[in-house]
Amino acid sequence: MFKKVCIIGCGLIGSSLARAIKKNNLAEKIVSSNRSDAVNKKVIELKIVDDSSSDTKKMADGSDLVVIATPLSSYEDVISKIKNSLITKIPDLLRQSQSEFSKTGGIHASALFNKEGKPLVIKEDVGRHNALDKVIGHSFNDFNQACDTIV
Repeated sequence: MFKKVCIIGCGLIGSSLARAIKKNNLAEKIVSSNRSDAVNKKVIELKIVDDSSSDTKKMADGSDLVVIATPLSSYEDVISKIKNSLITKIPDLLRQSQSEFSKTGGIHASALFNKEGKPLVIKEDVGRHNALDKVIGHSFNDFNQACDTIV
């Protein structure tokens, strides 16, 4: 279960997704960000989401999952609003933590990060699926460490 899910764009697809998440109890809290204050007010009034604002960064911050449900033409604008969120920094944090990649220039990695962006487990392998399998295997050995993390 997710603690917080942010849906950017509560049109037909975004609101349907929010309803499905709520109906199936997949998140403790669902928030959304929409350009229109009228839409933000309506999705709260209809209890589709728990909170909504045109401040996309505020809504996305601290989210376990961010879904962009807007037209493709708006993605660049949406990404620019959330680019300083932790989720967008993870690829760089992973690359900085790879010891073998700097030696070989061609190895894959997967990792678990805590919500502050600190790497907890980093596994490298020539196969990207193998690296992910190693992280998952490690998580089975220390399940508590895997809670509240980003893969």
